[in-house]
Amino acid sequence: LHSSYAPVVDSAAWQLTSAINSLRDPDGRIAVPGVYDQVRPASDREKQLVEKYSTIDAQLLVKSFKLSAPLLNSQTRAKLLQSLYFSPALNIEGISSGYEENGVKTVLPAEARAKLEIRLVPDQKPRDIFDKVVDFLKNKGFNNVKAVYTLGEDPYRSDLSSPEIERVLKAMHKVYQGDLALLPTSQGTGPMAYFDENFHSSIAAVGIGYPNSADHAPDENVRIKDYFDHIDFIKELIKSYE
Repeated sequence: LHSSYAPVVDSAAWQLTSAINSLRDPDGRIAVPGVYDQVRPASDREKQLVEKYSTIDAQLLVKSFKLSAPLLNSQTRAKLLQSLYFSPALNIEGISSGYEENGVKTVLPAEARAKLEIRLVPDQKPRDIFDKVVDFLKNKGFNNVKAVYTLGEDPYRSDLSSPEIERVLKAMHKVYQGDLALLPTSQGTGPMAYFDENFHSSIAAVGIGYPNSADHAPDENVRIKDYFDHIDFIKELIKSYE
């Protein structure tokens, strides 16, 4: 429609942004009922490990990423770390509607699209969370918003008291002489839950990066020393099974 109808006809763009906005509180907390019901609380040890070994704080985030947008849940470092490592989060990956080229085209968009993700934590289930979001939107009256499930990955967090985790740590101490950080979880995605469910094995993720590796950036890098140290670590880990 022509945008002259905007005073009396709601556009798809406004309806979609209203629907998305209803999913989250201003502080970033997901507003969908039941989303937090299955969240596994972090243990005291897990909180202590994150407090001790995580290098992240509010000032570092703002400086590293040159942020102008406000930080969420950053009243204290403990609250920031709790949100970052142990809480689910809703994110808009992309959104589009109407005319987006140069110049002006006075239209009232008939369609609007967005791609969203919810980063899960143990013991949430992707399909269950998706269904809760769909029900929430329907109950809010957004019946013309269609949600499509794309993919999902079960969340996972290792039991750090596992003998196999201890085995990994012993091998690492032999090579790195205590110069290591132990975090109970990371903000990544992978198939760890699948292996845990099918093989009942604890999982530790180890890497060869260093603080200036610039993960996933165009200048991502690793030092040659780190590469060879990692080989030595793998040798020690294999020897521990002899």
